[in-house]
Amino acid sequence: MKILAQIFFIAVTIAAFVFYINPTYALIQEKQVEFQRLEDANTKAQELRAKREKLTSDRKKIDDTQLKNLSKFLPDGVENVRLIIDIQHIANKVLSQDIRGAKVIGSAGKTGVAGNGATVSSDGKKYGTIGLTFGVTTTYDEFIVFLQSLEDNLRLVDVTDISFSASDDDKYDFNIVLQTYWLK
Repeated sequence: MKILAQIFFIAVTIAAFVFYINPTYALIQEKQVEFQRLEDANTKAQELRAKREKLTSDRKKIDDTQLKNLSKFLPDGVENVRLIIDIQHIANKVLSQDIRGAKVIGSAGKTGVAGNGATVSSDGKKYGTIGLTFGVTTTYDEFIVFLQSLEDNLRLVDVTDISFSASDDDKYDFNIVLQTYWLK
């Protein structure tokens, strides 16, 4: 009878292991893996929340006028009409005259469409470029002051080409090509 009892207990133990303990252990391991994945996601979420709060507090420290200046320096859109108006304002202030023949040119050198539909290449950069060509008629000294005013302007522009020809009354016809940038 002792041997029969031992065989019974061994059979019950094996059956308990196969039908209860092993499946429960496998389920616990799956839950531990899922728990670890959720724990990692929670840690990442907390890090992102902390980073967002830091960035939010840093942004609140920036003065509104500085934000406006930054937006003007590198705008979020093409804003080629705003660029033409700004350059016209500089020309009126420095040269006391209007710019002439303003044309928007895209980064590929093709003439763009006025407004926000300018020709811009999609090369994977985080910024886009757009060109503008225009002309002014003035003296050489006034033209230098005009270029310095463009340089001192808040909008980021690169003068890429200047050509000129003689005009009447000691004035020159200057044709300027410049390039500006915007965030995509």
